[in-house]
Amino acid sequence: MQGIQLGLTQICKVALDMLADRAYNLLFKEGLSKKDEFQSDAQGAILTATLGYDWKSYRDFIGNLKHLMNAGYGETVSKTHPSIAERVIHIEDTATENGFYDEVGKKNIERFEEYVQLTGSTLKADFSDLDVRKEISIGRQLAAKILGKYSLLDNKELQKYISLLGTGISAQMGRSELGYYFAVLDTDDVGSFACPGGYVFITRGAVQMMSNEAQLVGLLSHEIVNINQKHLVNMLKARQKNGADASVRIPLEHISDKGFMILMENGLDEALVLNSDVTVIEILSTTGYDVQSYQIFLNELNRLSKDSEGVQMIKYSASPALRFDKIKETIFQKGLQKYEGKTNKDRFKKQTRF
Repeated sequence: MQGIQLGLTQICKVALDMLADRAYNLLFKEGLSKKDEFQSDAQGAILTATLGYDWKSYRDFIGNLKHLMNAGYGETVSKTHPSIAERVIHIEDTATENGFYDEVGKKNIERFEEYVQLTGSTLKADFSDLDVRKEISIGRQLAAKILGKYSLLDNKELQKYISLLGTGISAQMGRSELGYYFAVLDTDDVGSFACPGGYVFITRGAVQMMSNEAQLVGLLSHEIVNINQKHLVNMLKARQKNGADASVRIPLEHISDKGFMILMENGLDEALVLNSDVTVIEILSTTGYDVQSYQIFLNELNRLSKDSEGVQMIKYSASPALRFDKIKETIFQKGLQKYEGKTNKDRFKKQTRF
């Protein structure tokens, strides 16, 4: 009997798991049918008017979703729902057919604002009100997501070494309002991340590929330059399809979610990556570091991306080969072919013992 009960329990568990998977696919992958969505919108408008509320406010809320989708913050909804334009037209048709199109209902704005006090910060959809405080907040949330995927390397001496180098570089970038944070992630993945507000992470796998301090300074400089260019914010603004309605406000959490997806799945835009590499050469030569070492590091990245198995490269839109060629061109243009800067190889080896 006990065995039968256990068997039934397992069958129920499997059935519930299948049901949950089906519900997930239905809601987030396949979506409901257009007929179902239109019916829900119609019932929503009718119920709103029946209760004496302003049905046009519901229509306007649906219409404003278009700006969020254009900005890239509603990809799931855009895949699984009818278009916003279709939904707005259907709501208006419903109001006409049911005879309440010209009715003006209550909005209760004051009561709404009294009881619905949102604690999360938001940005205008056109990012026109982005300030340092919000930039840091976005970066902090994004950094937390990265640390949710990777853990910090348990090596206090190395973390201190990285922080000292990074702080020295960032002091030259003219953004003293940012409280920079530098850390090494405990993963074999090879690459680095930069978050708005001054959060910089490099991977243990990347450090283990290096042979001297000039290469480490180069990689840190690359991410600091990305932050200085407000890389993620500018990318998000550029990806908005039809402009942004400033009346729509986007939660900072949504922006950090989108930034995390870009870093993990898409990578930074090619032009941005190459522009940062050019600036890195300027930083290295100005601070007396060897520019050829950074070029060698990129060549190693290129070799690794082609030959090594089981090694995950952090995503960049620009290939290591393209970056290597850009660095080579920059070195030639600046007449640095014979320049020999410091590498601090011995100090690097001492501080990066794993």
